[in-house]
Amino acid sequence: MIPVSGDSPLDYQILNVLQHTCWEAMAETQHLVHLHQEGVLKVTGKAPVEGDTESIRLDLRIEQFYLDALQERMPCPFRFIGEEEGAQDFGATEPEIVLWIDPVDGSELAARDLPLWCTAACAYDRSKQEFVAAVVTEEDLRSYYTARCLDGAYVTRVHRLPVKIEVSKVTRLEDAALSVYGMTVQRILQHSAEYLPLLERVKRFTTFSGHPLLCRLATGGMDIVMDLVGYYAHDLLAGAYICRQAGAVVTPIDVESHIANPKHRYRFVAAATQELYDEVVAVAPL
Repeated sequence: MIPVSGDSPLDYQILNVLQHTCWEAMAETQHLVHLHQEGVLKVTGKAPVEGDTESIRLDLRIEQFYLDALQERMPCPFRFIGEEEGAQDFGATEPEIVLWIDPVDGSELAARDLPLWCTAACAYDRSKQEFVAAVVTEEDLRSYYTARCLDGAYVTRVHRLPVKIEVSKVTRLEDAALSVYGMTVQRILQHSAEYLPLLERVKRFTTFSGHPLLCRLATGGMDIVMDLVGYYAHDLLAGAYICRQAGAVVTPIDVESHIANPKHRYRFVAAATQELYDEVVAVAPL
């Protein structure tokens, strides 16, 4: 974590709070998952089936963890926009700082003990009309990604100092690795007319996505992350800001629409280079 004092710039203080809270939220999630694996309790990634009164829903539990922690730690009034409970203001009405929290991105993966899930948070300053900080902490607690306004993007591995990260230099679809955000087989078939011309040209393709794959774009492991169906702000803003700070080209984000309506859906493309971005939107227009 970055050592800060009350005299540090506000964005540093916010970044430090988000880092600390994301780390603890991931540790709490892991604890619940381990208890589930040991048969001590039951957890589920989504709403329990009717009649199931025993299962703990991971994302609800961890979102409440964030709410409790951030009310104590944030150095200023803020609006909390989570995945489950919508928008809530703390310390003031219409505060300048807005936080988006994705408590467990990939809660079904977590409940099944599969990889590539995370917890994510980002902060936006309405008075400056810019993001000020973002954090993504991965499921093994061995890596977390951060970005702060003007500082670029970084990955921190366990017991190591932060390392600045950059996107790849890939410019052609034929050389690119593509992740289509949250795509099931059913959705691919439903939107085949939009996706097939693109899928036929890329070198590699995966449906693993979310913040972890946006962070892989930021480190150069992926070249394109996209969605043509529309996803919510908490699903992508932290990862999108991190990869943009690492040099990616990202579809412009109408942040005020997401603030006014947390259920506003956003179609986007994030690509390593402008040339690659232009090729994607030419083949599969937004």
